[in-house]
Amino acid sequence: QSHAALNPYAAAAFQRDIEDTGKAVLLIECKTSKDMPSATEIGEISRAIKRAVRGEWGIDLEAVEILHRGTLERTTSGKIRRRVIATGYRSGSLQMEAEF
Repeated sequence: QSHAALNPYAAAAFQRDIEDTGKAVLLIECKTSKDMPSATEIGEISRAIKRAVRGEWGIDLEAVEILHRGTLERTTSGKIRRRVIATGYRSGSLQMEAEF
């Protein structure tokens, strides 16, 4: 709800470090490849999301990554593979480049 360009159904939120329960990461795609916000807008959107999550759930987002559509790995039925994404992000092996 922080920006109309973001797709809430194409997102993965997880703890950056399994041991640290108070901090998390959010990876979220834009609805279309044309919707990618500017660098300035990305900073503003990220701050708004961090404030909203902290206020609503008391969780600090260490990182908010706004991605091109199609960046996050999906199952054959189109669901976001959150566990695989979290594991890849934590290990540094996650590829966050969209395929167009």
